[in-house]
Amino acid sequence: MTEKINSLDYYLNQAKLINDYGIAVELIQKVIESSTVHSFSEFLEIPFFQTMKNDENYSQYYNVLELFSFGTFSDYTTKNFNYPELNKSALVKLKHLTIISIASKLDQLNNQLEIEFAIGRDVTDSQVDEILSVLDSWCKNCDIALKTIETQITQANAHKQKQQEKQAFIDLEVLNLKKSLKIQSQEVESMNLPKETKKSLKMKGARLSSGKSNSSVNK
Repeated sequence: MTEKINSLDYYLNQAKLINDYGIAVELIQKVIESSTVHSFSEFLEIPFFQTMKNDENYSQYYNVLELFSFGTFSDYTTKNFNYPELNKSALVKLKHLTIISIASKLDQLNNQLEIEFAIGRDVTDSQVDEILSVLDSWCKNCDIALKTIETQITQANAHKQKQQEKQAFIDLEVLNLKKSLKIQSQEVESMNLPKETKKSLKMKGARLSSGKSNSSVNK
């Protein structure tokens, strides 16, 4: 990416210093053939290059910059009289730029085309409004999707809270039930003690009572 930027900057800096049509033509030919330059609209904005537009001897070279900025291979083949003859490298590059322009429009009955990477092309002023409209629509759809997600998150959290409260209630009920069962079990065990054990407990109780009485008399 750095090499591409540097290459474009290099050609732009050279273009801004040009004041000769012959040198300008040589630079334009290098730019449209370069494998690292894919943006050309900045060349069209250079004042000296703009003077080529109205010169009958050099207007074709200004037109070819417009072609590589905004046009397609079909534009070249149907109106080739407006442009200088392109060599093989320039033609291949123009075909690649054309593919970039139409790639996002391919949709063979929703079988779509997945693109992992694409080089951005220049856009005309008339395309800016369309791009802004598409972006605005995309932003609105994102807002709708975001609100939907937020609603689902809120509902999920509410459901989770209810489930946690329900689980806490069940845990408390289980704990109370365990305590109740433990108490009942102790009572049952007490009722089922052997007679000898019960008699022993009674004798211990009597001794304790007797001990208390004697203690009271001594006092």
